Amino acid sequence: MHIDFPSGSSADGADVTWAFARTLLAEGLTGPAGIGDVHLWPCGPAHTVVELHSPHGMAMIRFDTSSLRRFLHRSYAVVALGGEDLEPALDDGLTSLLGGV
Repeated sequence: MHIDFPSGSSADGADVTWAFARTLLAEGLTGPAGIGDVHLWPCGPAHTVVELHSPHGMAMIRFDTSSLRRFLHRSYAVVALGGEDLEPALDDGLTSLLGGV
């Protein structure tokens, strides 16, 4: 899954996208989850906090937990849990990084 931030919300004026696994989101709905740059945790019975860290700063976003649960359930209907195919994205990412080398 990903969270997109428009250019007006970043320090350098660029669009920013954060991507992380749906399993991390699912874990963060019921307890503290995440290591590294992305952390999630329940904030009372109705909210979930997503904390994002980068070299440029940190953002904390509070979401309605029931909305996140609905999102997850709808996403499982499209792509079953564990059914994510990363190969195309990996190939595209390597091509982009290596410039066709």
